[in-house]
Amino acid sequence: MIVDTGVLQMVLVASVVLAQIWDALIAKFPFWERLSDLGRELGGYAIMFINGALIWSTGFDMLPGFGVGWPLLGRVLTCVVGAIGPSLAYDLLIDKSKPTD
Repeated sequence: MIVDTGVLQMVLVASVVLAQIWDALIAKFPFWERLSDLGRELGGYAIMFINGALIWSTGFDMLPGFGVGWPLLGRVLTCVVGAIGPSLAYDLLIDKSKPTD
């Protein structure tokens, strides 16, 4: 089995929960809106790094089939998906802003 669907579901739920937490924290601190575009981009990278570290601390490995050659590869890829997932969940589910013309 290449993908452990149970762990995949937990990572997706964690992504949605983390996106909600970051949304609430950003709403609490109004300085986020005053940041430049570069500041927000760097803040987004910091958030992704924190999310990846949080997923790493869980020990999740949703891709055990990738661990045949290098045992940590599946866990690293899980952390990448877990780190990017909250921003994707935020963009798709939470941020309902309308595109500007």
